[in-house]
Amino acid sequence: MTTTYVKYWFACMSPAETPRNDLQFLKAIHTYPDKEVSQVALTAFSRHLWYLSETLVGLSLFDDSVTFDEKQRMVYSMRNNQGSDEPPKRLPSIHNPPTKALNDFFTTSTTKIFQILGLDDYFLDRDPQQWESEQSYSEAKIIIPALKVPNDLAEKRVALVQSFNEALVRNEEEKQFVLQMVEYHRNKFPKALKGIKKRQITDGSSFASALYFMFKC
Repeated sequence: MTTTYVKYWFACMSPAETPRNDLQFLKAIHTYPDKEVSQVALTAFSRHLWYLSETLVGLSLFDDSVTFDEKQRMVYSMRNNQGSDEPPKRLPSIHNPPTKALNDFFTTSTTKIFQILGLDDYFLDRDPQQWESEQSYSEAKIIIPALKVPNDLAEKRVALVQSFNEALVRNEEEKQFVLQMVEYHRNKFPKALKGIKKRQITDGSSFASALYFMFKC
């Protein structure tokens, strides 16, 4: 399963490719030989289908790996499949992923991605093979890659905190103490900068003093 996951993990930073990657990953999990592992992985990953939701799936319109024919089907679905009045931010579990294509997730609500990002959608009236020559499409392709993929950033931040804790403290009680002191310090100095005066962080109840006391004990 690790070798299956790694391929898609390295590509997850591209916003335009994320919907396709998520769907392909679901298909790969579904066909994994060990069905017990496959089911557990499907259940876990199904809680993270943000980019196949009615709105965010629209990012795949800017994925160069998606064929022109499929993009044509996306536009058709976006204009003919009635969407939700209030589209859910996360897609529910998908049954039988191998039978699904990206256009199956497009609805009239997918157009909201253009409103959210302040993008023109005039290029949708043209054949996908002509999109590259459309200014509205070219401008969108500059903006889309600059978007951050929250799931990936969140995972990396959690990993960073875990690595920091493992290097800094010796047991679970100390880890919890560190986290409590970080929260305390942020509340005490909400506007603290790198250049904050040393005397502001070295009083008897400060974060720095608390850590010093903890590791000296």
